[in-house]
Amino acid sequence: MIKAIAFDLDNTLIDFWQMKKKSCDAAARAMVKAGLKIDRRRAVKEIFHIYDTKGYEYQEVFTDLIRKHNKKVDFRVLGAGVAAYQKVKGEMSFPYPDVVPVLKKLKRKYRLAIVTDSPRLQPFTRLAALGILEYFDTIVTFDDTHKHKPDPAPFRMLLKKLKLKPEQVIFVGDSPRRDMPGARAVGMITVFAKYGLIPREREAPKADYTINRFRDLLQVVRKANRA
Repeated sequence: MIKAIAFDLDNTLIDFWQMKKKSCDAAARAMVKAGLKIDRRRAVKEIFHIYDTKGYEYQEVFTDLIRKHNKKVDFRVLGAGVAAYQKVKGEMSFPYPDVVPVLKKLKRKYRLAIVTDSPRLQPFTRLAALGILEYFDTIVTFDDTHKHKPDPAPFRMLLKKLKLKPEQVIFVGDSPRRDMPGARAVGMITVFAKYGLIPREREAPKADYTINRFRDLLQVVRKANRA
């Protein structure tokens, strides 16, 4: 019997990829206007190269870019980029369709949780801004284990916090490379959120179920409970 459902956050509950692309494009445009010594397209390309190398939660991405091309950290350029990024990020940060009503239904019967690679404060801030923090009573972050997915440690920590067996927990994530292997390794029921797959990930997911829309999760939960 299923007792809890856990989620990745970015690209599973919110369209993180679209937000990131538009926010970084706005930041690049603003930094070039303020004096960054490369063009916008190259700036965007290099921003995502840094993210691919150092992780999408890396906080010094604009600083690294500016130091590389302007030979020092120009705070006028940095300030313009951060301000533009934050403005568009705020405008683009909202849950996928059906997330809120589906969470409401699930919360009536199940404990809901988050497993994320973000530092401790970020998921609380992001969930609060989205208006859905109230649905989650357990949140596992990078600071809980100092391990990134797909390492099994965050998923083991989740089971420890929930005090549940792996077969009692469903994990929903968008990444075939990061989300599914770690959850499967500890024995959780895995759900691949195909709608959130980003272009950079082409691996075939190994998951118990696949959903094309968030609301499809309700049917998956019913099937898992009958299995």
